[in-house]
Amino acid sequence: MSPVGSAPTSAGPWALSRTEAAMIRGSAVASDAVVGIVRGRWSQAVPAALLGACADVGVDAIELVADELRVVLDDAGQPRVQGAEGVTHLAPAVVHRQPWAQIAMAALERRGVVALNPAAAAAVADDKAATGVVLAAAGVAQVPTIVTSDQLGQVADAAELIGYPVVVKRTHGAQGRWVRLVRSHAELSAALADLAADGPSALVLQPFVTSAANGSGSHGARTIRAIVTGGRVVAATERAAHPDDFRTNVYLGGRQHAVELTRVQSAMAAASAAALGLGHAGVDLIETGDGPAILEVNACPDFTSMRAHSGTDIAAEVVEQLLRSGK
Repeated sequence: MSPVGSAPTSAGPWALSRTEAAMIRGSAVASDAVVGIVRGRWSQAVPAALLGACADVGVDAIELVADELRVVLDDAGQPRVQGAEGVTHLAPAVVHRQPWAQIAMAALERRGVVALNPAAAAAVADDKAATGVVLAAAGVAQVPTIVTSDQLGQVADAAELIGYPVVVKRTHGAQGRWVRLVRSHAELSAALADLAADGPSALVLQPFVTSAANGSGSHGARTIRAIVTGGRVVAATERAAHPDDFRTNVYLGGRQHAVELTRVQSAMAAASAAALGLGHAGVDLIETGDGPAILEVNACPDFTSMRAHSGTDIAAEVVEQLLRSGK
């Protein structure tokens, strides 16, 4: 077993040792930086944690409210983001269903602002179907997946291929909101109607996998959330679903505790983030009868509940790695 964060698991461009991270505090790099922290509609805790981490390191930070971001093109055609003047570094952010904010973040990158998660990479990671395609091309093991339209006939055919019970997800979503467990064909129409309430969407279908370490059953699912920052796993917890739910999201009542990852699990998590081009990511894994497999990758996971269990100040890790990326 390899302790979480014991050593970099990837030699990617973000690799940062703990010694280097510690040296950033009070350094010239930190004192010259201005970190932009975007607060989206569905993300409050992470921006607050990142602002606190910037204060602890002694770095200036500006909170950018996603709904207030505006891109202006000047006469030379160079994008300018109002309210973000002076920002040199951009922290990872959740701007789900706020495309103007995604455009603003991309515009900041075009002006030379350093981003730990490039806007294009984050956009792919926010799309579960696109993420699956990238991971498959990179040879990363993942739970068997079929992407289809939201039409009943197409979904029914895909569900039969996978076998019930099947998990059906919208390609975009967070905190388990648009994920449904369908146990039989009789439940499919109601589940699709529920998922369609937010408008048309491609759908992702996967088998309902109960962790091999947890036995079988319709409930009691367990997954692992690994936080990868700078090419290495800095924290990980195992999450168990609430008895009344199948989803392991802490937001929905899931419980978690710290866990040490195996070398294979750590390497798989780091490889997933690297394949997507993310300097910071939350990677969800599950143990199957064939070994670990990737469930999802999140470009800016809510890691705030993990600190009490892992003992790692993840916000500080993110800020320090972001500053290191601009050197």
